[in-house]
Amino acid sequence: MKKWLIVLSSIFFTHQLFAQSVSVEATVSSNKVGLSDRFKYTITINNSADAKDFRPPSLSDFIVLGGPNQSMSYQNINGKTSQQIAYSYVLQPKKLGTFTISAAYVKVSGQTYSTKPISIEVIDKPASTGNTPNQSNQKSQDPQSSSDGDIESYVKENVFIKTEVSDMEVYKGENIAVTLKMYVADKGDIIGPRGFQNIITPKYDGFYAEEIDLPDQQLKTETINGVRYQVSTIKKTVLTPQRSGTLEVDPLSIDAIFAVLLRNQSRNFNPFATNAKQVLVNIKSNTVKIKVNELPPNTPADFNGAVGKFTMKTQINATETKTDEPLTYRIAITGTGNLELFSAPELNLPPGWETYEPKITTASGTKTFEYLLIPRSPGDFTIPSYTWSYLEPTSNKYVSLASEAYNVKVEAGPGYNPSTGNYATKKEELEALANDIRFINKHNPTYYSARPNFAGSFGFYCLFLLPVVAGAGLYVYTWNEKRKNSDVVGLRINNANANAKKRLTKAETYVTANNSRDFFDETIKALWGYLSDKLVINKSELSKENVEQVLSKRNVSATTAASLISLLNDCEMSLYAPSVSSGSLQQVYTQAVELITKLENEIK
Repeated sequence: MKKWLIVLSSIFFTHQLFAQSVSVEATVSSNKVGLSDRFKYTITINNSADAKDFRPPSLSDFIVLGGPNQSMSYQNINGKTSQQIAYSYVLQPKKLGTFTISAAYVKVSGQTYSTKPISIEVIDKPASTGNTPNQSNQKSQDPQSSSDGDIESYVKENVFIKTEVSDMEVYKGENIAVTLKMYVADKGDIIGPRGFQNIITPKYDGFYAEEIDLPDQQLKTETINGVRYQVSTIKKTVLTPQRSGTLEVDPLSIDAIFAVLLRNQSRNFNPFATNAKQVLVNIKSNTVKIKVNELPPNTPADFNGAVGKFTMKTQINATETKTDEPLTYRIAITGTGNLELFSAPELNLPPGWETYEPKITTASGTKTFEYLLIPRSPGDFTIPSYTWSYLEPTSNKYVSLASEAYNVKVEAGPGYNPSTGNYATKKEELEALANDIRFINKHNPTYYSARPNFAGSFGFYCLFLLPVVAGAGLYVYTWNEKRKNSDVVGLRINNANANAKKRLTKAETYVTANNSRDFFDETIKALWGYLSDKLVINKSELSKENVEQVLSKRNVSATTAASLISLLNDCEMSLYAPSVSSGSLQQVYTQAVELITKLENEIK
């Protein structure tokens, strides 16, 4: 929250120029004005080091109150200097109607450039948009006589926040980039924003949301309907729809403080006779509706929620090893899409091989799964090729990618014991075996006279069968250990509580630092991650609705489920709140720990 507010504020307090190719652009402060209104017409020449032969447009339909006023600016980037020249006029209409300001011309480096004509509509009453705050009526000719209401309306007419989305129709699980931009009309009399109050961020109901860190930005310009705006990106979020249907992206609401320069608008125009008034205005972005389609039919068996466009590479660190020596096997999936949400591919390993839950990292558009593979018996093995499928939304088709097959030669390691079967004997297994056969005397035996009936006695058969029983028990133990370690789903369930506690421990560090943004972010990840692991639900399919349904089926009380959903809602609403006391953060932390403990006890 604080980060993007800082970005927003810094953008509007620092005006920076950019090195550009040669361009000539004409803009007006408003293209809809009243008969008594005055407006600004500006011609901007970028990269204008040798501009000459400037020819202004015909302004015969307007009274020229000021201009041409020329301004010049320079910048130096990496030793290259660029120049910008601007010619501005202050105009007033002569009569009602629609008029066209023709093209202006300038010659740069021997080539002639021209502006686009601009249409101006002159209406009987003062325009509702584009007037300077002290131009709307005769009372406003004195800057001191302008009311705060007039100034507030003026700012609202010239400042807005726009919500841009990358796609208006997507599949369930497909990523959408949502960008919030602030536009301020470049009229030279609106300064700011200078501060913010009452920030209400979108809830993104029905979406999995991940905020994207914005780099240090520079102010950009856009021309809309002939009016030039200073534009900044204030927030960017990647949304992943969790259900089909029509979902709404809620607006962002901000109370922002602007300063407005008020000019003496007497007939003898004086641009230097100014003072400023501050005004607090509420600005809201537009609501956007997204159509979310269900996934196409005939879903491949190996599809685990990946939507986008991807490539896959596999790598193994060695093709020759020994028993009990681990190999590192990596799967790297690169592309654009919901990288964070799909789960690890399931490997098809040779008999007698073990693996554990992979280490997962995501960076620079690549998601990497790193497995430890442990061969337990010698021989020549093949790690077979496997397929991994994703949905390519442009073509509306599932695409299957095939991994590379690897031949691995495994030699008997120091700890390998063929007598135990195809599995190597571990240190702890050796200790167990030693205990099982501790009755055996390793020293020279003492002989006793044999009893005639011992060969057929109960003790004889027990002595004969004990090594067999011990070996069978050892084999069963080893098989069970292998089964448990290779059960990725089981490990995921068993580790759910531990992984959640790790995240909550990290969240607790933010309580001391009173960092509410990172605290709520980490707490939300802990809760959703726990539910995903414990209930074995892919993150792409997680939603409050299906979590409630699954918890009910798993005999979790309605009270506990309701407390969980309430805590998730509170965390999501507080994620972008301006500030939260450390006491409140500690209370949320305690609630999260208690809830996960309850779920551990109740989930069946």
